Amino acid sequence: MFLQHVHNRIRALTVISRHVPLIRDRLAFLRLRRSTVALQRRWRLQLARRVAAASQLQAAVRGWIVRRRTQRALHGIARFQVCSEPEAGACWHFVYGYVSCMLVQVLRIPCVWCLALCFR
Repeated sequence: MFLQHVHNRIRALTVISRHVPLIRDRLAFLRLRRSTVALQRRWRLQLARRVAAASQLQAAVRGWIVRRRTQRALHGIARFQVCSEPEAGACWHFVYGYVSCMLVQVLRIPCVWCLALCFR
């Protein structure tokens, strides 16, 4: 009876010892996978923050450009309203810097240098 019990224990020990390297490798793999997932999560969070910061910066610059264009357009329109009839023979350049292209092509606004004649 005792020998049978020892024999069963030895057989169980050999079965278990065969699987020990597999279990050890599996635990090492799971540890590496957990750390890899944590690194990926951290990297993606950092990348998302950078993208959000770049989007905010681009939006701020776009808003500044639009405000500057609007201010220049209003300035050009105000100058045109001050002098609605420039002197005869004044040139009719397109003023792309002060008014949007479509508005300039429709109104044929005189250039800034010609408008300076009106302020005499």
